[in-house]
Amino acid sequence: MTELGRAGFSPKQIEEMTGAVMNLARATGTDATLSSGIMAATIRQFGMAATDATRVSDGLTAAANKSFNSVESLGEALSYAGPVAANANMSLEETLAILGTLGNLGIQGSEAGTALRRLLTLSASESEKFQKVFGVATKDAQGNARNLVDVLGEVTAATANMGTGDRAAAFSEVFGLLGITSASAIGKSVTDTRQLLGEIQKARGISAKTAADMDSGIGGAFRILKSSIEGVAIAIGESLDLSVTKMMNAISRALSGLTEWIGKNQEVVKKVALIIAGVVGVGAAFIGIGSAAGVAAFAVGGLASMFSLVGTAIGVLVTMIGALFTPLGLVVAAVAAL
Repeated sequence: MTELGRAGFSPKQIEEMTGAVMNLARATGTDATLSSGIMAATIRQFGMAATDATRVSDGLTAAANKSFNSVESLGEALSYAGPVAANANMSLEETLAILGTLGNLGIQGSEAGTALRRLLTLSASESEKFQKVFGVATKDAQGNARNLVDVLGEVTAATANMGTGDRAAAFSEVFGLLGITSASAIGKSVTDTRQLLGEIQKARGISAKTAADMDSGIGGAFRILKSSIEGVAIAIGESLDLSVTKMMNAISRALSGLTEWIGKNQEVVKKVALIIAGVVGVGAAFIGIGSAAGVAAFAVGGLASMFSLVGTAIGVLVTMIGALFTPLGLVVAAVAAL
C-alpha cells in the first residue's frame, strides 16, 4: 500500500483503507497497486476521508462492472474531471454515472475526463449563451451550477424539433467542436445515466460481495494461493534487503578505496600495465610457436611426441598468464615491479 502512504495517509488510515482497496482489486480484476493509487486520488479529488474508502470502492466497482469501463479507465478519467466535478458540487456517484455513460458510447479514459471537464466548465462560464441559444438555465437562483445531466437533457429536448443543420450549428456555437459529441451523447442518454446512477448509489457492499464471489471455488482458491506465494516472496525479499544492502555498500567502499589507491599510485599502475603487456606479448609469441610446432608435427609424424611436450609447457605458461590477470596476480606483478 505504498501509494496510500505517498498520498499522505497515516499508517492508521492506511490500515482502515486496506480492506476496501483489496476488495476493489479482487472485485474488478485490477492490480492492487493500481487500485490503491486510484483509491487515494479519488478520495483526495472529492475531499473525502479515509473512512470513505468503502464508498469509493463500491462506487468504482459498480461503475466498472455495469458499464463499458475498467477501474483503470475510470481512474484516468477522474484525474481530469474529478476536481472540477467536485467544485461543481457533483458527488462521486454522479460523476461515475456520467463517465459510465460516456464509456458505453466508446468515450473512455482521458477522453471522457476531458469531455466532462469541458462540459462542466462551459455550463458554468457560458450560462448566458445557453440561455440565448437553447433557452436553458445552467444556474439556479443562488448562482449554483445545476445538475449537468438535467441541463443537457433540457438542451436535447429544446433542440428536438430543430432541423439537423440548425441543431448542429447550435451545438457548435455553445459547445465547440470538442464538446459536441459528449454533449449530444449525454443529452440523449439521460434515462440511461440516471438508471446507472441509481445502481451505483444502491451498490453499498458490492465490492466486498463481488470479491467474496470471486474468491469462492477453485479459481478463487488459486488466486488466494498465488497471493500468499507473492506475500512470502515479498517477505523474503524484505528480510534479505538489509544483508544485500550491506554487501553492496561494502563493495562500493572497496571500489572507492581501489580508485583512491590507483590515484595515489600512478607509477605502480603504469608498471603493472607494462608488465601485463609484456607477458601478453610473450604469451602470443609462444602461442605462435605452438601453432608452428603443430604444423611441423603434422608434417613430421615422428616428432609428434616431442611437440606434444612443448604444447604442454605452453599450456602451463598460458595458465600462468591468466593468473596474472586476477587481483592476486596484479598485486604480485606490482610488488615485482617495485
